[in-house]
Amino acid sequence: MEGFEGPLPLIPDQEIRIQQRQKQEYRHIGTFKIWRGMKLYSVNLKTLEVKEEKINRQALIDITKDVIYKSKVIYNPDCKYLLAINESNALRKSVIILKKLYSL
Repeated sequence: MEGFEGPLPLIPDQEIRIQQRQKQEYRHIGTFKIWRGMKLYSVNLKTLEVKEEKINRQALIDITKDVIYKSKVIYNPDCKYLLAINESNALRKSVIILKKLYSL
């Protein structure tokens, strides 16, 4: 194998580390009904950041040809979740939540 040159030179002292993808665990936290036109927003209690959360929706067909709809959101324990029409309403509702939490 001497004299073999590949696209990258091999260095025997160099360590190659493979980062394993962190396994995400889904568990049932709670349920809520999303009305038409509403979006899910999260309020981070540490950074006071409000952002829109992505909802992963699936439609499955059962053996009996029934359609089952499932929705999932990645849960962050540092956040509170709320429903709002747009970002300005989410900001207004987040102020109400923060007042209730910190009794301002």
